Amino acid sequence: MATGNNPKIIQLDQINKIASNDEFQKNLIQALSDGFVAFENGDFFTAPIQTLGAPPMAPFVDGESDYAGQTCVKSGYFRNNPYYVIKVASGGHPLPNSGLMQVYSQKTGRLDALLLDDGILTELRTAALGALSARLFGPKELQSIGMLGTGVQARYQLRMLQSVTPCRRVHVWGRNREKAQALATEMNKEGWDVSTTKEADELLQDCEIIVTTTCARESVLGNEVYDKEKIK
Repeated sequence: MATGNNPKIIQLDQINKIASNDEFQKNLIQALSDGFVAFENGDFFTAPIQTLGAPPMAPFVDGESDYAGQTCVKSGYFRNNPYYVIKVASGGHPLPNSGLMQVYSQKTGRLDALLLDDGILTELRTAALGALSARLFGPKELQSIGMLGTGVQARYQLRMLQSVTPCRRVHVWGRNREKAQALATEMNKEGWDVSTTKEADELLQDCEIIVTTTCARESVLGNEVYDKEKIK
């Protein structure tokens, strides 16, 4: 992968071009499934996550209200694979999402490649895990999908779900109605049938699966009393 002693550098635009392919999404979902199987069989290894910033440590910057910025360092490798990977990803208010991945040779320990993904691969990974969960544990036939949250991950989750279900009907709830409507407008242009709801618990009534993409630290769903027989 590397050229001589210099690691190959893969830029964000190259990553976006590859990741925009429908086949990539299907392959990513399956790769994550295979990874869980390998982990269960003792063929995948990962070190404890390192977390810098708050929480749980002191914030990088003092005096910011609702500060939640942090940087996470994650690593792992498969048995008898050419490479191991170290990922650095930052995010949380007020930090923008960012990051990169370092690919090392298992044979030499040298850095072979840098993926300057700016956090996009983390977004895709998270969304792909949502799609994998829907594929494994969700109903075979869906009439409606619930989306709790209106940020960038809500968009990635829907785009990844289209690889595992033909359902395109979505109900969205967000704390900010304008952001919820903006998400609906954007995704409707991509072929979805998205509507917004006034109350989060309406998703419990109307949707067979609910995707949660909120960073709320308190309960959002289940705060209203509904007839349990009607909740799917």
